[in-house]
Amino acid sequence: MSDLNQKLIGKQQANNMTFDQMTLKITQQLSSITQKNQTLMKKAESEYDAQFLKNFDIFKKQIQSEISDTQETIKILVNKAKNQPQKMQAKKYSDQISQEFDRYKNSVKKIVNNSFAQKQENLRKSSVLNNSRSIDSDEGTIDQSGRNDSRFGNKNQQQQQQQAQQRQYNDFIDYENQLNRERQEELNKLEKDTEGIYNNFQKIAELNNQQGIMVDVIDDTTFQTQQQVKAAKQEMVQADKHQSSAKRKYIIFALIILIALGVTLAIVFTQM
Repeated sequence: MSDLNQKLIGKQQANNMTFDQMTLKITQQLSSITQKNQTLMKKAESEYDAQFLKNFDIFKKQIQSEISDTQETIKILVNKAKNQPQKMQAKKYSDQISQEFDRYKNSVKKIVNNSFAQKQENLRKSSVLNNSRSIDSDEGTIDQSGRNDSRFGNKNQQQQQQQAQQRQYNDFIDYENQLNRERQEELNKLEKDTEGIYNNFQKIAELNNQQGIMVDVIDDTTFQTQQQVKAAKQEMVQADKHQSSAKRKYIIFALIILIALGVTLAIVFTQM
């Protein structure tokens, strides 16, 4: 199965997950990336053995792939965020993967720079050693030939030494320039390989911003609805009060009429 098919299947599975299931998956992905970054950071502070440098490119691709996969999961998570707490959780994961990516790049750059500095140091040591051997060889050749002419022998020896040193110096400069070019090519390759990751970070930032606006609109609408419901309740309470007051007035008015009627009847009966 190709990497593209695996990514499509992984994306489909993530789409079918709940928000909580996705947060668990992202936590696991971030943990794996953090462990690999710690390995890189340790190597960046130590000597680089041949085996590590041999597998360096493979190790880089593994981390880049995991960062890219985590970004895809976070993008889906951001789209699933429906309220403020979920939105904040998605933003937190976005910040964490960004920090891990920065650690990864810094470690890789340090390893590249240090490894080439180590090669340059070995080159200088080798150049000094070869220069010393060349001088010893020239002196031995002159001693064996039995030349004792101080004028011609010493002059010829000096010329040979100068020519040998010049050749070694030229070779040293050429090789050092080649190392510098290779170092720069490695750094340029790092930027090119991570270009897709940069683009994903921009998309995640845009999604976070859009979701933030949507959540704010939902919160505002919810708040307005709550205020309207509250106002309606207050109006109902006020209406109930008015209705109760009117009922009391009617009752009192009826009682007054009854009392007046009772008094009138009492007077009538008394006169009879």
